[in-house]
Order: sequence, then C-alpha cells, then structure tokens
Amino acid sequence: MHGASTLMHWKKILTPLVQLSSMIVSVIRPPFFIRGEKSNYINADDGKSIAQNDSNAKVVTIAEAGQWGHAGKPNEGLDVEVEFLRG
Repeated sequence: MHGASTLMHWKKILTPLVQLSSMIVSVIRPPFFIRGEKSNYINADDGKSIAQNDSNAKVVTIAEAGQWGHAGKPNEGLDVEVEFLRG
C-alpha cells in the first residue's frame, strides 16, 4: 500500500506541472523576433536562417528603429507585440 500511495502522491504533484509546462510551451511558441530596421543585430540573412530553423518563427521589422526597436519606437513595438500575442 505504501508504494501505491507514494505513486498517487507524485501523480498529484506532477500532473499539474505537466499541464503547466504544456501551457508555457504554447505561450512561447512560435518564436518571435522584433528587429529595428537600422540595426544589423538581426539582418536579412539571419531572418532566412531563423525561418529555416523554425518555419513558425516570425521576424517583424520596425521601420527606422535601431537595435532595440520596441524601445526606440514604443508605440510601434507595442502594436507588433499585441498583434503577436493575439495570434
């Protein structure tokens, strides 16, 4: 009986963790990159490489922004972030 109760105990602990990990994975997928047009941090070749590694990945360019596109153009950055989160 001790073995069965231990198994049930672990099942009660692990089941919600497995469910949570599934939710986290669905939230962080697909990969999403925001790049600034004036930045070379993520360039056109990088975008191609990202797409080759994960066809679901999305790269969005914020016009006339530097490396921190979402910070340099906060309104535009917020727009693309909200659009991504809404799916």
